Amino acid sequence: MKARSLRRRRLPPVRLGLVGVGAVAEQGYLPALAGVSQAEIVAVAEPLAGRRRLVLGASRFEDVDAMLAGERLDAAIVCSPPELHLEHALACARAGLPTLVEKPPGLTAAQADALARSRPEPLIGFNRRFARGLPVARRAVERATQIKAVFETVPDGWVADRPAPDPLLDLGCHLLDLCLWMTHARPLEVCALPAPRGRWHFEAELTDGLRLSVECGLGSAYRELIEMRDASGTVGTWRLPEPALAQRIGRALSRPPALIATWRAQLEAFVRVVRGEPEERLARAREAIPTMAALDAVRISAASGQAPVGVPNHPGGV
Repeated sequence: MKARSLRRRRLPPVRLGLVGVGAVAEQGYLPALAGVSQAEIVAVAEPLAGRRRLVLGASRFEDVDAMLAGERLDAAIVCSPPELHLEHALACARAGLPTLVEKPPGLTAAQADALARSRPEPLIGFNRRFARGLPVARRAVERATQIKAVFETVPDGWVADRPAPDPLLDLGCHLLDLCLWMTHARPLEVCALPAPRGRWHFEAELTDGLRLSVECGLGSAYRELIEMRDASGTVGTWRLPEPALAQRIGRALSRPPALIATWRAQLEAFVRVVRGEPEERLARAREAIPTMAALDAVRISAASGQAPVGVPNHPGGV
């Protein structure tokens, strides 16, 4: 293992192209990449000149086609607005590049399906899969019968230069992906529930008799929570931000903030994939199809007066 690690450090850094320099790139990917020695951004595609200048030392282009034609790349990261994810990821795939697409894969399950059919198949940036302490691969999770998932955020500078995103697409997709990935379940039926403006609340029936309750949107404080229960009580709980004591210990040890650490781990995993090594946590585009299909069904349920809606089992999904 030590010899393998030494060989990896001697390899030249993976040459990355970054498509889009919005808030998620500025506050997530760029700080995370600063701690990944095996990768470097050598080119950026962004229509706004001021945003392009945030990526120091990289060749700067106004659009993705110019970037792909003008720079030699090993891989690409797509951080453009969600409505452009499919277009930009397909351009990178046509250039033969391994591509990491920031979540969501698109706006709908149909777009996720189109993404999954491209080759090489893109990977999706569900960075919460790399969080510490997730109740994954535990017997207790397999016995869970109920899951509660909450993602609340506050209006701040995270999206200051763009309209506020739909919380179902921005936050709900994280929760659904985590719950489906941790339990190996598939959504069967969803039902939207009443919720105040700026929030979504829905319930879902999953395979294996699991019931899922999801709440996401604006709140009084930032909070991410997944709570799993069986007939006897709570069997697994995960939350961000970390408890206050864990945060103090992290600062004392100069450990990066929890979310930056998830992006960093995800990027390190992406580098391994680019170099042909196996990686289990990164989401393939096909894995995002059930999540997006469930979100589509939630919207239909909300529009039809909170009626239950079945979730189609897309052939390309897992």
